[in-house]
Amino acid sequence: MLSTEMHDAGSMAVVMPRLFVDAFGAIPLWLAGANLLYVGFEQSQDRALALALEEMLGLRVECGIVPESDFRAAQAGMLDAKFSPVEMVEAMGEAPAAQVMARFLERERPVASRLVRVHDLLWLRLWLRPQTDSLPEQGTVRDLVCSIVGSW
Repeated sequence: MLSTEMHDAGSMAVVMPRLFVDAFGAIPLWLAGANLLYVGFEQSQDRALALALEEMLGLRVECGIVPESDFRAAQAGMLDAKFSPVEMVEAMGEAPAAQVMARFLERERPVASRLVRVHDLLWLRLWLRPQTDSLPEQGTVRDLVCSIVGSW
């Protein structure tokens, strides 16, 4: 069981796209030290999402269940927070998905990028400036979430 006592929705909104908070029932709760992120879930832990977060952020992720009333309040706060810009696309295969991601990279010209799979979605994050802290600063990342139709 995890607590929402140290949760700050505004600072945690850069962790992942808003879609993941809503669709996967996950809340990034707090960062402990420089490399440990706590993520809370309402009912069951989503290890695929946790692994994707570890790969995307370069942090260790610990998961736990948050009591229902606390989860609902924290989730409402998260859904009202200012998230990083995200584009959501649906591609008709892997080649069109690669083309969309390439255009996104060319348009934004990031200093760094990472691509991870979260269930049936591809999540591409771009860093527009070098990262100096464990979590990116607000306004320094852009996300692309891509669903590939008729794949997997």
